[in-house]
Amino acid sequence: MFYGAVPRQAIEQVTRAVPFTEWRDVFVGCSGSFRFDHAVHDVHPTVRVHSNDVSLLSCSLGALAIGEPIPLTFKGRLGFIEAAVASKGFIAKVAAVQVAQEMAKYRGANAYAEAHFAHYRERFADFLDPAIARLEAFLPRLQVTSFLAGDFRHQAHRALEAGGGVAAFPPTYKNDYERLFRFVDQNVDWQRPDYSLWDPNAVEDWIDELIAMRVRYCVLVEHKLARHDPATVFYGQLKPVYTYTDKGGTSVRRLPRPAQAFRYTRLDADTLTPRSRVDIIPATAQQMNFLKDSFLAKEIQHTTGIANHLVLIDGHLAGGFIFVRNKFGRGGSFEVITTAVVFELR
Repeated sequence: MFYGAVPRQAIEQVTRAVPFTEWRDVFVGCSGSFRFDHAVHDVHPTVRVHSNDVSLLSCSLGALAIGEPIPLTFKGRLGFIEAAVASKGFIAKVAAVQVAQEMAKYRGANAYAEAHFAHYRERFADFLDPAIARLEAFLPRLQVTSFLAGDFRHQAHRALEAGGGVAAFPPTYKNDYERLFRFVDQNVDWQRPDYSLWDPNAVEDWIDELIAMRVRYCVLVEHKLARHDPATVFYGQLKPVYTYTDKGGTSVRRLPRPAQAFRYTRLDADTLTPRSRVDIIPATAQQMNFLKDSFLAKEIQHTTGIANHLVLIDGHLAGGFIFVRNKFGRGGSFEVITTAVVFELR
């Protein structure tokens, strides 16, 4: 239900590398699912964590965490939810926002979307009650000192005034919040916070501002910056996560992929003839990972295929290809990543 969350392994890496105990107060920008907020307090229990965000999803959860409910009323296509949460308190409304965000996947005007949306509406209690139970289990572990519904850049000024520091994972796409949460936002009446539209290309300039302000900072970015050196790098399944901070240890981590070495001989292109024999043979995912780790550029975050094949010419390895399940398809369909050689051996 939350988008753009920092990978768990990257958070663990950052909480160990950045001396948050020296900050005393950590002002988190763009809390999202509060994964980072929770981890900082869990690793450094003496630190006071101040959260922040602008989406209804996060603002309602932040209000619940600090015990200050905010007025919100479901309307339009989500108007039916009002009756479902009428007697269950603010926690039910927060849970309903989370379920509504899942329903937003099926907001389209086609038979597939309409059928799924109708199912959520007819069986809403079956989705709401588990969401409430998850919130009840999560809240005791979320130790938030304060919550700011507003621009994450204001957290830096709050941190400066408190003698603490700001930690943020700013949106990586322009209009990110607006696009992801538009449906729910349009179908709920609530006091929307004021904030300025964020341009991801401005992140390095913002770090320069933090340095000029002389405020402690920890900023997570999905690309390498030109004027600053990262303290930590985490290579996961998608984009890498770079951490830029005023003070911290250095660390580089990579999501492990099981690999199995095997013996092969490389193809020599000069030996090819019109009579050369091409064989395509199955391989294990571990064998393919071994080759990709060896020959692909290190910054390429490859995925493990469901079906893996090697291409042999005259018994010598020329390359390979993999298949992965099409995550947008139905009925177990497959998507070819490439029909050509994934890597060349020279």
